[in-house]
Amino acid sequence: MKRFLLIASLLAFSSALTFADISLGGSLVGNWIVVESTSSSDFDDFNTYFRPYNGGLSSSVRGRLNVSAVNNENTFGGWMQFRAQAGGPADFRMLTSVWWQPLSSIKVTYGYMWAGANPIGVVLTDDDVLAMRFYGRSANYIPWAYEIMSGAHIELTPIENLYILGSVPLDNSPNLSYNGWNSPYTVANGDATAEDIFKHTMARAAYTIPGVGTARLTFAGGTGNVSDGSLFEYTSAVHAPGLGSVDASVFDIGFTYTALENLKLDIGFEFPLQGNDWLKAPPPPYSPSDIKAHVPVAVNLRANASSGAFDFAGGVSAKFGGKYTVSDIEGNDNEFKFEQGFILGFTLNPAYDLGPLTIGVVGELELNTKDKVSFGDIDYTYDSRVNWSVIPYVQKNVFSGGTVYAGFQIASNLTKSDSSPADKFEWDQGFDWSIPVGLIYYF
Repeated sequence: MKRFLLIASLLAFSSALTFADISLGGSLVGNWIVVESTSSSDFDDFNTYFRPYNGGLSSSVRGRLNVSAVNNENTFGGWMQFRAQAGGPADFRMLTSVWWQPLSSIKVTYGYMWAGANPIGVVLTDDDVLAMRFYGRSANYIPWAYEIMSGAHIELTPIENLYILGSVPLDNSPNLSYNGWNSPYTVANGDATAEDIFKHTMARAAYTIPGVGTARLTFAGGTGNVSDGSLFEYTSAVHAPGLGSVDASVFDIGFTYTALENLKLDIGFEFPLQGNDWLKAPPPPYSPSDIKAHVPVAVNLRANASSGAFDFAGGVSAKFGGKYTVSDIEGNDNEFKFEQGFILGFTLNPAYDLGPLTIGVVGELELNTKDKVSFGDIDYTYDSRVNWSVIPYVQKNVFSGGTVYAGFQIASNLTKSDSSPADKFEWDQGFDWSIPVGLIYYF
């Protein structure tokens, strides 16, 4: 399938080269940690060295080159992106797509799709360099913006201001996301069927109200499978069980408000459907015959605002209702229950342009109230947790398209406290600190 996509893309470019409008662009990003401490207690114990840092959504050193071409009639074209990443796992790949627009209201694309009908793109900070924790953007079950690495897509504009997009993934490795970018399915062991792949179909409808904003409805498909068969092995767990392995289908309802100059607001509500099936049977002696897994409902408000030299970005997120129940464990009527506590998160990023440089701070806070586990006569309560991160930074434009960052990050580091077995899930609050630096260049 990938070979066919590459051949189709090359044919598109070769046929377009003689009469096409061809454009080039790209970016270079490098980010590093100069000094780092993981002492969890004070500033006296630290390492001084210069090492790559894999922070945010990108690797420590990353290059991207974009090539796009379109014919003179603007009805046929293609796109390629060459990616090279180093620092941590090296990554070299090429993303491609070809498209055909037979009518002004219909466009068909084969390959990579990014940000179709994307009113979600309220940027909270430049996470290519600053390692934010995204506490204020945790409502993110649907892949960020709208991205499918390899698929068939159709875009429709049947009436003015209405945009409809549907996408079917055509391979499994990058598309089958469990509330993020990682997938438990792998080609090597053959556990991804065609049915699994097509269940991850995505679609979005967005309607723009002129002068007001854009309303959207997005569906991200899932299998309803739960991949982690050891969810209920709680006796030695430091952290409460999680719900990240539930491949839930999710509906997103949202609205982006743009009526006021220099202000952009986005509110979104995400409603996951229940997961009911195991991807793989759990190890002996466990033999659960039934599972009901509910990924939490999520609410997210994000904002960008500016006034003169002052810029502000911020987000508030809340997740609630996460739980699962596993019945008939070990061949009897035992029932394992997990209830996730309410999670509230904030991300704030004010910045001020002084002229020679810009100063700013990224402040983040997350509160996770008590999680609960019960199994027969046993009840455990996991203590509530507070996570935080603060990054004061400076930013300077050094040449056209180039920006240099330097900051100081201090963040929470929770460790398990010593306590009695009946109350062993309390936390000691420590901290880590580091000095990140980075360079970004767009061309």
